[in-house]
Amino acid sequence: MPRSLGFLRKLRDLMIWLNQLHEEIPRQLMYGQELENLILDFNKLSGKIPDSLSNCTNLNWISLSNNKLTGGIPASFGRLGNLAILKLGNDSISGSIPPELGDCRSLIWLDLNTNLLNGSIPPALFKQSGNIAVGLLTGKRYIYIKNDGSKQCHGAGNLLEFGGIKQEQLDRISSRHPCNFTRVYRGITQTTFNHNGWMILLDLSYIRLEGNIPKELGSMYYLSVFNLGHNGLLGPIPQELQGLKMVAILDLSYNQFDGLIPQSLTTLTLLGEIDLSNNNLNGTVPQSAPFDTFPDYRFLNNSGLCGYPLPGCWKGSNSSSNGQHQKSHRRQASLAGSVAMGLLFSLFCIFGLIIVAIETKKRRKKKEAAVEAYIEGHSQSHSGTANSAWKLTSAREALSISLATFDKPLRKLTFADLLEATNGFHDDTLVGSGGFGDVY
Repeated sequence: MPRSLGFLRKLRDLMIWLNQLHEEIPRQLMYGQELENLILDFNKLSGKIPDSLSNCTNLNWISLSNNKLTGGIPASFGRLGNLAILKLGNDSISGSIPPELGDCRSLIWLDLNTNLLNGSIPPALFKQSGNIAVGLLTGKRYIYIKNDGSKQCHGAGNLLEFGGIKQEQLDRISSRHPCNFTRVYRGITQTTFNHNGWMILLDLSYIRLEGNIPKELGSMYYLSVFNLGHNGLLGPIPQELQGLKMVAILDLSYNQFDGLIPQSLTTLTLLGEIDLSNNNLNGTVPQSAPFDTFPDYRFLNNSGLCGYPLPGCWKGSNSSSNGQHQKSHRRQASLAGSVAMGLLFSLFCIFGLIIVAIETKKRRKKKEAAVEAYIEGHSQSHSGTANSAWKLTSAREALSISLATFDKPLRKLTFADLLEATNGFHDDTLVGSGGFGDVY
């Protein structure tokens, strides 16, 4: 790039993407006080990003992705109050993410994917949440090329300024970038919030991050694309992510997250894509929307994770995999104990049934003997009289009286039951006598 570009004091847009530019970005660009858009994607630029660019206080779009840039991200970028889009993906930038980027009160698009960055995610990066008033990008034409999900295509997607670019020139990108560009979105930037905005895209994938996800990230209400895939992040997935009410794409794959998938994530009703594969998660996949719509490969390679769309859970699936061998022995012992208790209980039941059967038989014989004794005595004392109105054919025949005429049907009573109820038709139970005999 010619250094003389920096002396064009009225230069506002420097957009030379998809060319053959090489060597370093000239530090003389610091003199472009009117510079708003610096878009140099898909070139062969090398060297460090000049700290002096922070002198261009009107910059609102810096896009230097798909080059060969090295060094760190200038912390001085935090002084760019108008910076709305910072794209540095697919370079060789090293160092840590400057927490000073949280001072960029207009930053809505931060793409640092596929670099050599390390360290943790600075919580201060999200302190501008709720304070963004982005009218800076209104009316600008753009195209967004969504990642097709192939292994060679890193990051969530690519945002490119599209002013004056012909459609057929898009075909040139495929020769410089391994993505499949079948999904291309175009439009005009519009302001969707006024002094209450948050970042809408955060792509920190493939950059060797460590540590936990800061809870402060959950304050980013308008965040739509959130990609932390292919890092070394660990710990539980914070419950605070339920605050990402507008998130549509969530990628936490290929990290070391452990614990359960927070049930609170089921409140993310706009979530259309999720990838939690290749972590150390355990427990049950939430069984309600939107999780019941995702394919199984979005949850694979989590040794303790189960439930639809993965195979079903067995008891104890929430436990650590380190104790699975011991728990297997305990389960076997518990199963053996259960079988033994079952057999013992069955024996008790059999003995109980035998005892009940014996007692029942004894009682039946006792009642039959009482019936026979009564019949014999009753026949001798009341032979030929009206009191012999009962039809008795045999002492062992179970006589019954139908009580269907009662308001509520009752069970049928045997003659032995009547004997027991009237104390052998004793005179003390006699109610009265009539033309049809005695009433007890």
